[in-house]
Amino acid sequence: QAESLMREVLAPAIRYAEQGFPVSQFIAGLWAHEVEAAHAAHAPGAFLATFAPGGRAPRDLQREAAPR
Repeated sequence: QAESLMREVLAPAIRYAEQGFPVSQFIAGLWAHEVEAAHAAHAPGAFLATFAPGGRAPRDLQREAAPR
């Protein structure tokens, strides 16, 4: 029963991760700012690969999904 409850609770988050979600104008602006800062700081690790595929943040209302 706990497994089915967990599946039910996590279903929306899993759906957004797999199918994506439209990024609002406000979030797109914040996201772009952080990506620019990471580029300027030559940030190591997987931040840019994960959150800026193709080297940029998603645009306003672009659908964004978790990388596979």
